[in-house]
Amino acid sequence: MKIRNLLLTLTTLALFAPAAYAATEMNFTTSMTSTHPVIANGMLPYWNGLAEETKAFKVTYFEPGTLVPVSEQYNALLKGIVSNTMFSLSKYKNSFPISSLIDLPNPYSSAESAALAFTRLFHEFPEIQKEFTKVYPSALVTSVPSDLLSIKPIKNLADMQGKRVGVLNGGAADTVKALGATPILLPMSDMYTSLQRGMLDAVLMPIPAFKSTKVTEVAKYLLDGNLTVNSAFVLLSQKFVKSLDVKTQEVFSHFSNTPEFAAFVGAWVDSSAKKDLQFVIANDGVEVTPFPEDERAEWNKRLAPLFGEWENAVKKAGADPNAIRDSFYKWLAFYADENNVKEVEKSAVPFIREYIPSAAFFADGFAE
Repeated sequence: MKIRNLLLTLTTLALFAPAAYAATEMNFTTSMTSTHPVIANGMLPYWNGLAEETKAFKVTYFEPGTLVPVSEQYNALLKGIVSNTMFSLSKYKNSFPISSLIDLPNPYSSAESAALAFTRLFHEFPEIQKEFTKVYPSALVTSVPSDLLSIKPIKNLADMQGKRVGVLNGGAADTVKALGATPILLPMSDMYTSLQRGMLDAVLMPIPAFKSTKVTEVAKYLLDGNLTVNSAFVLLSQKFVKSLDVKTQEVFSHFSNTPEFAAFVGAWVDSSAKKDLQFVIANDGVEVTPFPEDERAEWNKRLAPLFGEWENAVKKAGADPNAIRDSFYKWLAFYADENNVKEVEKSAVPFIREYIPSAAFFADGFAE
């Protein structure tokens, strides 16, 4: 009888014990819904593919606010409640005073060049690396540069004055205010209704957000300004990474925070944004106005004071703001040259196919 009971107990435990594949849960959450193209077409296929290859973890995506409040995602990451997140550093300036440079209105040309430039900057300055010691940086990537979408045409600085502009974060709010408009900080999900009801005159967001929120149904005029990017750094919790087996940790270390990884994620983001722009032009009748280059100097003059707060924070952190900013601009200019970007992409494709075969769809974006 004792043996029979023991066998029954062991059988029951075996039935209800989690499989090895699900031993480690990756609790993934961001400020974006699961239908957002960055999540649905990029991050989830990537992480699910890697999970399938390594058999070391299982991905569960939590809609914004369902696992922890969006404002608490970073703290939850430190505690290991959240395993994986993407967020804007402008919300955490105290934790990332130097790195928050990326959310300021710098001369950006694409998501790929921004990601490559900041990845190089990270490896160049130990002071920046120090800001990430509590987390595991997987990819230091960004959105495509944000553009201004309005109900009535905004073609120059004069048209900006007094306009109520919906923004997603504090960095964008500071930029809009410096240009003479009135920023209104809102979650992405509220942008459509606010435009429709006349509470906003315009929104400042990356192009993929235009399509996912359908704001181009009510606002038809786009100023191609490349005003800011939204940092969307992919950070993992140290607790999650340490819970993985040694072999899987080695796979992670091969690609995490490398120029190759920055390039293929950035290239995919840019490629996706181009398709989204073509879609809203063809389907919603969006009209694109080029940036007024004759006003570039005046725009830069108005935006210059925004760097003062950052410079003070960098000095307080014991770093040289001029050296960091000069180097960042050097790398941005370097990767604004497509030839230099292509050199990284050449090494990125075999790098991806060797270590992350399931992510080949990212590499395919290089050919587009």
